[in-house]
Amino acid sequence: MSVLSSSDKEESLNAQADLQKTMIASSESNTSQVISTALPATETYELSPMSKIPPEILAEIFIHARYQDRTAGWLAITLVCRHWRELALDTTALWNDVTFSATNLGSTHIDPRHLARAKQSPMRLEITAFAFTESLRLLLSEVHRAETLVIITFGSTMLSILQHLPPSAPLLTSLQVYINTESGVTRNTEFLNGCETPALRSLSIFHYTWDWTETFTLPRGLTSLTLFIDESGCDMNRLVHAVQGLPVLKSLTLAHLHHSVIPAFVAPTVKMILTHLQEMSISGFPPDVVRFLDHFNYPLSATTSLDLKDVENFDFNDLSLLLGPIRSRMEITANLMTELVLSGSLMEIYVDKAPVPSIYSSSPEPPHPPFFRLAMPPEGISVHLPLWNITSLGIPRDFQFEDTLDRPTWARLFQRIPNVEILAIGGQRMSSSFPYMRPATVLTLLGLRIVPAATTGEEESTYLFPRLKHLFLRDITLSPLGRNDFTFLQSLAEVLVSRAAAGYKLELLTVAECCVGSEDAMEKFRALARVDVVWDSTVEVVSQVDSDN
Repeated sequence: MSVLSSSDKEESLNAQADLQKTMIASSESNTSQVISTALPATETYELSPMSKIPPEILAEIFIHARYQDRTAGWLAITLVCRHWRELALDTTALWNDVTFSATNLGSTHIDPRHLARAKQSPMRLEITAFAFTESLRLLLSEVHRAETLVIITFGSTMLSILQHLPPSAPLLTSLQVYINTESGVTRNTEFLNGCETPALRSLSIFHYTWDWTETFTLPRGLTSLTLFIDESGCDMNRLVHAVQGLPVLKSLTLAHLHHSVIPAFVAPTVKMILTHLQEMSISGFPPDVVRFLDHFNYPLSATTSLDLKDVENFDFNDLSLLLGPIRSRMEITANLMTELVLSGSLMEIYVDKAPVPSIYSSSPEPPHPPFFRLAMPPEGISVHLPLWNITSLGIPRDFQFEDTLDRPTWARLFQRIPNVEILAIGGQRMSSSFPYMRPATVLTLLGLRIVPAATTGEEESTYLFPRLKHLFLRDITLSPLGRNDFTFLQSLAEVLVSRAAAGYKLELLTVAECCVGSEDAMEKFRALARVDVVWDSTVEVVSQVDSDN
């Protein structure tokens, strides 16, 4: 039997130790893999970078998701982990905006826990209800916490809603009511008088059939009022009295204003000054609009938009009655009138001069609010409104001047604005009467010669817009008969050359989004017209008729 030396024993022990270390390391690796696989998601979350996001930032992400998707799908975030759930339940902004619907397509169920999670934060409630349900009753009990309330309903359901409103809504600042018209149903002003709203600042009511035999009062703190009068009309005296009770009113919109035949109208003795008024928009029949305006004075800086109905049937021999307080206001501010946009019988006058391309921008609204808008025949406009300082004129593409029955009337209107330096033709249309502008309209406007009246002492005829310097054409087909049609461009060049020969030379022509047929056609036009041309290189555009349908 051999005996191992001490050195051999040491080597053997080291080998066994190395083997044990290898086995332990392998076991630890396998154990770590098993544990990491078996760990719950909530524990692995603690190790992830997501856990490092501050709670207030994560809450903002939740709120963003809530407003991106108004369905219940976003609530899945409360099921991700305990941390997310606790944060979501504690974020009141996720729960204080409630949209409720009870229609023939189904009804929204309101869970009391949803309302409780909003805690004491101000709420926004949007209710679309064509029937009264228990969930709606529960939601109405929370109106005292509402900051914004929107109601869309039928008149009969509205009566039930009114009966279940709390006696006070101290936080309510904005109320919008949309009534789906039901003929023969008359409502009163109970929803204003029965529920105290001391903080209400904005009130919009659409198609509500008022009982005008009752006193009509509005919260004195209103800064914005919008009323759409229904077909039965209104009691002008009560409406005027209600508006006179709004000392801090800034915005007033009255649509379909017309006087009911029941009460007699009382002429004003003292006019109220709406000191804070910034904008006013009124549509209705001319006598009723003027009668209403006769009761008020307001700052000259206020934006005023008037849309007068049935003006064709009004006696324009007495335009002083129609324009009333408007005419003197326009004369006072005549030096500010530098821009005019017209289409058919619609005229808009702007306080500020804007670059012509912006007049017909893609935006549905003009770049500057009209100081005055009046729908009336051009004859009344040209006689009674001071237009001498107008330097910018815009004509949308639905204007058909060359074959209109009142062409002499329009010509007289254009004669009264001889200082126009910038003329924009085409662009967005303001009505659906015509899908696009005929090129002949452009030729007629630029080529029409006015024969002077015998009383003026002038011997030669003159062109419209004698001071015209910049012509802007947009969204007009300049080759109406096809790609190789040069007829219109040739006629336009001849008109511009004739104007130049008579002393009315155009300095600049801008062509944008117009179908010109070909690049060769535009180059040929440049040579013939002898005018500087800025062209956006558009050769063909989508059919205007198709694009309007």
